[in-house]
Amino acid sequence: DLHSFPTRRSSDLGYASKNCGAAFDGYGLNTSGSTNSRDMRMWLYENLIIRREKKNVLTQLPDKERCTIKLTQKPLWVDAKSMFELYAKSAQVKSSHPEFLAWIERLIDETSKVVIFAVHHSVLNAVEGVCKRMGVGYVRIDGNNKDQTERFSLVKRFRDDPMVRVSITSQMCGGTALNGLQVAQVMAQCEFPWTPGELNQGEDRLHREGQKGSVLIFNVVLTEFDHELIELIQEKMATIARVIGNQEIAD
Repeated sequence: DLHSFPTRRSSDLGYASKNCGAAFDGYGLNTSGSTNSRDMRMWLYENLIIRREKKNVLTQLPDKERCTIKLTQKPLWVDAKSMFELYAKSAQVKSSHPEFLAWIERLIDETSKVVIFAVHHSVLNAVEGVCKRMGVGYVRIDGNNKDQTERFSLVKRFRDDPMVRVSITSQMCGGTALNGLQVAQVMAQCEFPWTPGELNQGEDRLHREGQKGSVLIFNVVLTEFDHELIELIQEKMATIARVIGNQEIAD
């Protein structure tokens, strides 16, 4: 019964103070924190949640490892007037930066199959340009493949043709509902979506039933925006693990 959720049992401010670490800052009441996760977790499991984690269902699934790649000693600052402009400008900077292009080339050169995720066309185009210069076989899965049948055909080419070594994949179009990319064991996340769920869904294109080896995921950081966004997502992942994970974790 959602009407019994803790928010209904106390004032909004009381709930925020107890569970969100609410505090006044220079902009007003900041409720972006997470506190008393143990109590929240206990309440959810007693009233709402019956949950099995993936590792307990697919017990034979190999490990997954994430690694952050910092392309420069200090993340590059990008000026913008809004968050969406910053997102797009960060992509533009990355798509033309020599360190990024050189790293993508090394990645492709050192792997037999690799899946490369990005959000903006500017980054997808840059990766495609590297593949063309290297003469490497690739498929590109993005919004131009409007027919699901066409996307599945591209995945099949990537899966079955040893000469097709790179899948250049849009986060929006290829991050869910695609099966076959797990022929690769290496993935590069060249841009980051807004939520942990979207990030995990992308990773699960490789880390899923049928995977034969451990999966290595590179989170590629170039700009300050990249750095801030991946840190925010990792904090959200930690909060989710504390609140709904099967194993109790302290705040």
